[in-house]
Amino acid sequence: MLSFFSSEHLGASEGPCPPWGSLPQEQIIPTEIPATLTQILLYHRGNGLLAKFEEEKKVLILQRPLRSTGQLIFLPQKGLYRQLVTPFEQELLITTTAVQQRDYHGRVEIMALDKFPFAKALVEGLLTVFSGSWESIHSHFQVYFFSANPQWKLGLIPKHTMMSQIISCIILEGEKHQVLSLWVHETNGDITHDRFTDSQILTPEQWGDYYLHFEWGH
Repeated sequence: MLSFFSSEHLGASEGPCPPWGSLPQEQIIPTEIPATLTQILLYHRGNGLLAKFEEEKKVLILQRPLRSTGQLIFLPQKGLYRQLVTPFEQELLITTTAVQQRDYHGRVEIMALDKFPFAKALVEGLLTVFSGSWESIHSHFQVYFFSANPQWKLGLIPKHTMMSQIISCIILEGEKHQVLSLWVHETNGDITHDRFTDSQILTPEQWGDYYLHFEWGH
């Protein structure tokens, strides 16, 4: 079962949305949470996250996937900061109201989420996922969970119309408490896969060390 979760050799066309009929057991969570998932959520709940990422995005109209690397910082009260390092330098600040982009020269572009339904759906989904809150996750998604200790797989299918028209599913894969990868399947067939390395939890006492990354936003 370990090979099922190994993401080193996965292409962007893999990582299918749940239900996972090929697995011996897929577990739909309507009211009660498995102990393994409870531990994962408790580990992240109320904390931030710092991680490096390698991203591969498969776009149907392109012959080759788009690849990028960088780091991300999530702080519950600030949002998600994403710094792109390759193939070019760029910063994104993602909150529940806007996506702000800053280029290499310091120019800032602000996109109000209410004008970009895709961005709004994706931001709400990602912030919900990183929150570690079962109540928030279950209110936004149908939840599928599979565990083959120590690996696990969490599948999220949007409940709400706006998000479900854009995103087929979000999938997180991990080991023990750690989130190792994130898949986003779009309804148009595009698939984004992020692999996370050097990830660490940021407790509230550590947040002040990272506020600078969020202060350029408006």
